[in-house]
Amino acid sequence: MRESCFALGLSAMALGCVHTPQVRTPPGDSPPVAAEEVTRAWEDASAVFARNDAAGAWDGEACRESLAAFERIRTREGRQDPRAVYMSGLVAERCGNEDGARQLYERAVELDPALCEARTALGVGLMERGETAAARAAFEETLRQDARCAPAYLNLAILQSENPAERAAAVDSLRRALAVRADYLPALNQMALVYLGWSEERPELLDLAAVVCRQAQLIDDGYAPIYNTWALIEVARGDLTAAVAKLSRARQLDP
Repeated sequence: MRESCFALGLSAMALGCVHTPQVRTPPGDSPPVAAEEVTRAWEDASAVFARNDAAGAWDGEACRESLAAFERIRTREGRQDPRAVYMSGLVAERCGNEDGARQLYERAVELDPALCEARTALGVGLMERGETAAARAAFEETLRQDARCAPAYLNLAILQSENPAERAAAVDSLRRALAVRADYLPALNQMALVYLGWSEERPELLDLAAVVCRQAQLIDDGYAPIYNTWALIEVARGDLTAAVAKLSRARQLDP
């Protein structure tokens, strides 16, 4: 899974998959028919994406179905919805069309320069191509545009954690991500990994890394990546039996 490397690999959820828009209307009034239609269209498209993503089989039919679902809401009343454009890009990425995905992400940013998900996706693309300095600049710019962009904090932390001198900064970035989304499991997983690496210099952090894994488990005991990380922690602790059990759980959840 790409989640172990990059936070937009993190699937739609990790990146902060666009949520169904909430139509605000004055108390006592009924939502406009057009607004209701948009909301239903988002619900339908999100359900289609979630179903195909959970299955993990992005074949031709799944790609066509998901793209068509978001195409239906990309343009309304002569205007393009940047969130729907972004989601079309995410579908394109899942389907192996990286160039098409990048073009759609760029278009989404043109439509909404503060769109957290699209900007983060472009930064992740730079990470994957090894352009770490440009990726860092992209995430920092994303946070200037939207200080509550949890995925940008997470990906910035991944870059920071590669430098031992920036481990404290990485933890700070992850805390900011969790301040925005307390149940953001990829951020907890990355925090545990940072503490694990740091424990070579500060052994007391090994226990803290395990505590973070336990916290993630309490939020969602079906989140496979945390068990892989937890297994590494158990190996560092010298408890190979516990490590094997954690790896077994990870494989059970994500064969």
